[in-house]
Amino acid sequence: MERLIFPAVNYADFGHPVVLKKLRSATIYTTNCPNEAIYRANDYNILMDTNARQLGMFGPTEILCSFDTLQFTDYNRYDTDAIDAEHKKQVHDTRFNDDLQRAYALGRRLVEEA
Repeated sequence: MERLIFPAVNYADFGHPVVLKKLRSATIYTTNCPNEAIYRANDYNILMDTNARQLGMFGPTEILCSFDTLQFTDYNRYDTDAIDAEHKKQVHDTRFNDDLQRAYALGRRLVEEA
């Protein structure tokens, strides 16, 4: 995240920012975490959302999470015995398209409000 912030710093005059207009932004997370309740119960939001919110220094920012995502097309190729590959495939087949539509809508909103 800091690589996004440092280029906006005016090193000749810290009082005058390089970015002069508010920029809308978003961060999209794909995660193995099953749902938002567990995401928050394990305090993942403290680390992940805080990093994403740093973009707020440029203007309004949004966070979109896609939970319980399919990480591999073939789980047998990796050491993933603790993961139910069939469950991941089922979630992907039933929910990923909705998450994808939410991401498209988010992108549309960012462009329309720019």
